[in-house]
Order: sequence, then C-alpha cells, then structure tokens
Amino acid sequence: MKASELHVIAPTLTEPRLSEYAKLISDELYKAGIIDSHEIAAFVSQAAHESVDFTKLSENLYYSKAGRLVEVWPDRFANEASALPYTRNPAKLANHVYAGRYGNGNEASGDGWKYRGRGIFQLTFKDNYFNCGNWLGIDLSSNPDQLLEIGMAIKSAIWFWQSRRLGSILRSQGIGAVSKRINGGSIGLSDRVAGYEKALQVMIA
Repeated sequence: MKASELHVIAPTLTEPRLSEYAKLISDELYKAGIIDSHEIAAFVSQAAHESVDFTKLSENLYYSKAGRLVEVWPDRFANEASALPYTRNPAKLANHVYAGRYGNGNEASGDGWKYRGRGIFQLTFKDNYFNCGNWLGIDLSSNPDQLLEIGMAIKSAIWFWQSRRLGSILRSQGIGAVSKRINGGSIGLSDRVAGYEKALQVMIA
C-alpha cells in the first residue's frame, strides 16, 4: 500500500506517520499472506474506521451519564440507578462489564480493566490477549500495553482478521457482514461500506 492510497482511506493521517504506517501495513499484510486487493481494501478501511485513522488504540471507558451506560450495556445495567456508581470511573466500569467472560475473572480480579480494548480492533478479554500473544510470539497477557504501539496494533488486527476468517466472510457475504463481525452490530455501517468502496477504488485505479 502506498502512502497516497492510505491518505485517501485515512485522510487525517499526516506525514511522517502516513508513510510509516503505509509501509507497516503493507509489510505485515504481505507476511500474513493477505495480498488480494479487495481484502486489503476491506482490512485497511475497517482498521481506519475502528481506530479513527490509526490514532485511537485504547478503549475510552469514561462515561459521565448513567443513561448512556444503560444504552451501551443493557445486560449489565437494568436502570440508571444501578449504572450511576460506574460513571466517571473507567477502571471500575471495565471491571464490572467485562467480568467473568472469555477468561476474565470476577470484578475484584481487575481483569476487566487489565484486558480492556486495545489495538486497532480493540482487542478485549484475557483469552483474546493470550491467543493473540501466542500468535505473535510475545507475552501479551503480562504486558497488554504492548498493543498501544502501532506495529503491534497492526499485527494484532491481522490476528483478529485471520482468526475470525474475515477474508472468507468478505468473499462469501460481503463487506457488510465483515463490518458486523468486527463491530458486533450495525454502528457506523454506512461509513464502513463507503470507506471500503473508496479504498477499493483507489487501490485498483
């Protein structure tokens, strides 16, 4: 991927990071065997959307309104009164909403905060950090902040992409299905689809 192509997909990314990230992405995708233009366009456009043009590599868990917590985690908060103690306290919130799932311990374990979303696709939960770390050949479980470094963030996104077989889903079901697998829903779906089409256009021009 050329810097000029990445700039179209992630327009707020400027030099010198633009050239640096374009090379990192190209190198890592090639190493992973992702060489089809459609799949590259899908990966990069989704990555740019998820990370706000590769600038957001950590999950923002600061919420000032209890009502918003009820909207985001209805299975964890039955009403605003139950959510209120978790406002303006990211660590407490993470430990509560991510407790007891996918390898995380209970709320008191602190695993929710330790294994909160990091990297380009916001890798979350202890099991995912362990499995991604094994794939990368590093100990992510002990040092999850390694995913805040752009090189590792890109590699972790490739692990996520391949472990969820998103290339195959793209070919069989289209970019909409890929978007839903990454996001878990339909948030930003139209922007994701438009980003993919723009990426594909510039890459095959």
